[in-house]
Amino acid sequence: MRRTSRRDASRFQVFWFRSRAQPLCFSVGILAAALGLSACSGDLFSGGQQAQEEFFFEEDATGRTEFRLEGINGNIDVIAESGTEELVVGGFKRVRSSSLADAREQLDRLQVNVTVEGDAIVIRTQQPSDTEGRTFEVEYNLIVPERLEGDIRNVNGNILIDSMDDDVEVITTNGNITLQDHVGSADVTSTNGNLDATVTISLGGEIDMNTVNGSIDLDIPASTSATFSARLANGSITTSGLSLDDAQSTPVSLTGVLGDGDGEIDIETVNGNITVRGF
Repeated sequence: MRRTSRRDASRFQVFWFRSRAQPLCFSVGILAAALGLSACSGDLFSGGQQAQEEFFFEEDATGRTEFRLEGINGNIDVIAESGTEELVVGGFKRVRSSSLADAREQLDRLQVNVTVEGDAIVIRTQQPSDTEGRTFEVEYNLIVPERLEGDIRNVNGNILIDSMDDDVEVITTNGNITLQDHVGSADVTSTNGNLDATVTISLGGEIDMNTVNGSIDLDIPASTSATFSARLANGSITTSGLSLDDAQSTPVSLTGVLGDGDGEIDIETVNGNITVRGF
């Protein structure tokens, strides 16, 4: 799916409302027809076949302060929108198996559950613990009120968070994480993946970015006030457009103070470059 910025959020929401009236797998229908396949079948990957099903939920976020998403496999896009109290959850469930009949049957065992737990709206992927060689995947596309805090966790898949105005924690094992136009504290962790963020932290806020195998790119306002620490084992550390006081630099680390040092920025990778830019 095309990456969507804040200015495209309303168009994205209209897409999901229209999609409710469409048959399952409509999004691949044109391609499938061109290939002479049914919309949910065919040799869509080497060694098996895929079944796909669309899902759509809405939840009133009035009185809620947080949303949590617990994924397993699949990309996650979250777009924050002002002036709304509706949290919209859309996307696709996919199962890949040795036969189309088995893939379709297994779709019922791949569930997306949306619940309210205290002050949080919680979205969870549920799938069989024993996949027996099948691949289960859920692609999430969320629209959330920008005022909500976010807690997004995944195992395999890229994550995009766009235009949130509150604190966010994002964790994946294998995948890239991107934060666009974020306001608030950010705690971002991947084991194998690049981290790319544009963040404006509030006074006393924190940015914590960690990966093992991947590069880190961070853009922050030149007026940011925070203590700064960047560390790596293999790679280079580069800063530009920032005034770093009391700077101490080694080949594998850089520390100092931005502005009055009210907040905290901590960045670390093992294998990859670190680039921090002021704007």
